[in-house]
Amino acid sequence: METHTIVSERFPYLEVAWAAGPTGREDWAYLDTGYTGFFIVPEALLAELGPPQFTVRLGLGDGRQVDAYGFWGSVRIMGSGQSFPGRILALSMEFLLGRQVTDRFKLTFDHGQRILVEL
Repeated sequence: METHTIVSERFPYLEVAWAAGPTGREDWAYLDTGYTGFFIVPEALLAELGPPQFTVRLGLGDGRQVDAYGFWGSVRIMGSGQSFPGRILALSMEFLLGRQVTDRFKLTFDHGQRILVEL
C-alpha cells in the first residue's frame, strides 16, 4: 500500500477544514497531544455557529472544570481527503486539534520545525 505524507512547515499547527452548524471554514489548528477530544474552536465563533446543540463539562490540565458549548460537525486535515465526524466544542481562544482526529494518522514531529502526517 502506497503512503502519502502531508507536511506542515507551520509547527505545531496543521491546516484543517471543518464544519459545524451553518459554518464551514479552513483554519490552522494547534496540534494538542494533551487533548483527548476531537476539535475545539474559539469561543468568539459562537455567534457564527448559532445555538449550541449540547453542553459538556471538561476537566482542564490545571484541574479546573469548565462548561463548553458543543456542536456536531466534521474535521479534515487538509490534503488527506478524509473527513471525520465528531464533537466540536467552543472553548478557548484558538483552534485545537485533538487526539480523536490525530490518532488516526502516523505523526512525526520533525525537530520542532515541521509536522509530517502519514496517510
